[in-house]
Amino acid sequence: MKSLLTQTCQDFKIYIHDDGSSDSSMYIVGNYQKKNPYKFIIIDDNKQFRSSSENFFHLLKIPREAYIALCDQDDIWVSDKIEKMLRKIEEEEKRIGQNFPILAFSDLIVVDEKLNLISESYANYQKRKGHNTKINQLLIANVVTGCACMFNQALREKAVLCKNTENVVMHDWWLAIVATLFGSLVYLNEGLVYYRQHSNNRIGARNKLSLRYIFQKFCCIKNALKSTRVQATEIMDTYGEILNPCVKKLIYEYSLLGNKSKIERLNFYYKYKIFKPSFIENIGLFLVG
Repeated sequence: MKSLLTQTCQDFKIYIHDDGSSDSSMYIVGNYQKKNPYKFIIIDDNKQFRSSSENFFHLLKIPREAYIALCDQDDIWVSDKIEKMLRKIEEEEKRIGQNFPILAFSDLIVVDEKLNLISESYANYQKRKGHNTKINQLLIANVVTGCACMFNQALREKAVLCKNTENVVMHDWWLAIVATLFGSLVYLNEGLVYYRQHSNNRIGARNKLSLRYIFQKFCCIKNALKSTRVQATEIMDTYGEILNPCVKKLIYEYSLLGNKSKIERLNFYYKYKIFKPSFIENIGLFLVG
């Protein structure tokens, strides 16, 4: 929270919705609100989702500000994060127009619970390429980390049209897909967030060369791929009528891959250049996908 209040750009409000926390989080937030009553807006509606993705979709229905950033954890923002991201979005809006959905995202600096450095680059640590922003790549792998992104109002309005958010793998992935389909997804190749990696993180940074990571990925790759096909079906249900015909064909065929043979699936991946970010993951895709 302190890193938000020490940003070089301070022209923003903080919308907060507690999703059933059992610690002192809301007490701490309440103290911040007392000191900054116009900056902190607590949404107290007694709704609980027990899912960060569902909670964010709920919050995204509220703000009407021109630009929105996400913060859902105890990660620390670099002091000029908002300033740099805002500048990037404004540059893109000048290029394609304010009415188009735009999302800017950056790299992160991976640290442990005590802020000891693990990796200067989350992208390198995760073997995740920030320039993989085409829809064929985004169907199978997300490149955006929620706490390291900012987007415009046009994207918010488009993203919340999602008919069934339970079919979405993660909210930041959905935002990235919608930006790519209807506007622009742009990358800042620098770490603007200190990304704290806790031992109990559900989703976070993992060393993709470790044997433990490889084993875990092989064990869950079938379910992971299935969830991406369910998400593709949701894209079709929500936006199918307004998609570019070629893109619509790609997403529709991807959503049906579960009904195809392994040879047909592999041919599809090759035809549309649908690959995972790392070599190890692509071996898993070839063997199991």
